[in-house]
Amino acid sequence: MVRTRWVAAAAMIGWLLTAGGARAEGISWGSSVKDALTEAARDGRLVMIGFSDEDCTWCDRMDGETLASPEVIEMAKRFVPVRIEVDKTPEAAREYGIEGVPSFVFLEAPGDEVARMEGFMPAPAFVARLNEVLGEQERVAALVRQVAEKPQDYAAKADLARIYIERRNGDKAAPLVDALAALPRDSENVPKDMADLLLGTGIAYGSRGNNDRALVYLAKVSEGYPDTEEAEWAGFFTGLALGLKGEREAAIAQLEKMVATAKNEAIRERSRMLLERFREAPPVPSL
Repeated sequence: MVRTRWVAAAAMIGWLLTAGGARAEGISWGSSVKDALTEAARDGRLVMIGFSDEDCTWCDRMDGETLASPEVIEMAKRFVPVRIEVDKTPEAAREYGIEGVPSFVFLEAPGDEVARMEGFMPAPAFVARLNEVLGEQERVAALVRQVAEKPQDYAAKADLARIYIERRNGDKAAPLVDALAALPRDSENVPKDMADLLLGTGIAYGSRGNNDRALVYLAKVSEGYPDTEEAEWAGFFTGLALGLKGEREAAIAQLEKMVATAKNEAIRERSRMLLERFREAPPVPSL
């Protein structure tokens, strides 16, 4: 990312850093995620963390154009906003996996991530995305109520599980997926994408570094749905999870098997690439 100080433009429109780290006037940015989560729990809002950098042209433009928009300022009142300058608190950027700025991460009160945005967005697109985040959160709340009131509503369980999988939240997806997987295979209530739900749960766990739980769900795909593309992907991710656990010989054997047997060329190619990496250097610590 090319980053340059937009000093002249900043001087012209009077962007100033405040003690709380907020540059965009109009939005009441906080500086503590912990305090924001407490506030979110009290009034039922989502936390919106804005990640920026003092030496970032696109961050300056996001502040001057998008976050200064009256529509965005009004919309931000529906969240608990927090500003984090990654150059001053790089540990926060690492904690939330921020790879570039500007970025925005949205959290529920318990701290679970529900959405994120990366890169500059003009005000209309940003408002539209904020509405999507709020709309999905309302849908989650409705599905949670539906599942609680009607435990036999398997369609609602599947819909809720898909959202949690998309959010990479294995702990919330797993009970729902387990309930669906426990149904007789010939039941009309079994989702057509059952193998994909199991695979997604495994990937969700792995993406959070829980490779033991990832392997449990990947095995369910491989054993329960053999000869499917989902099973081939499960085989690839099994090799990855084993390598990340430090079981490199087992990982290499698994990936060699995928190179030799996978029908999907993309899976074979990824397996070859990962195989070379595990043979030459220690694996990275997450999926």
